[in-house]
Amino acid sequence: MRSSEIVVLSLLLAALLTITEAQQSCGTNEIYDKCANDCYNTCAEPMKACPRKCGPGACRCRVGYVREKQGGRCILYNQCPPRGR
Repeated sequence: MRSSEIVVLSLLLAALLTITEAQQSCGTNEIYDKCANDCYNTCAEPMKACPRKCGPGACRCRVGYVREKQGGRCILYNQCPPRGR
């Protein structure tokens, strides 16, 4: 094997390990989405209209869950704090 082939294979392996690590580090009630974007539902905006774009992979809330706040944990919508208080 030539050194350039070894470098390419090493880079591919490193990328695969990084993706696998990200998938395993999602929080409670989250799943890894290889086509996530930075638009997500929160308690304040539970039905947010998000553009259909594919961003880099990231953790997102499972179906039926919303972010408690931007960057917060994923909770069921009925667990959101009451609004207007």
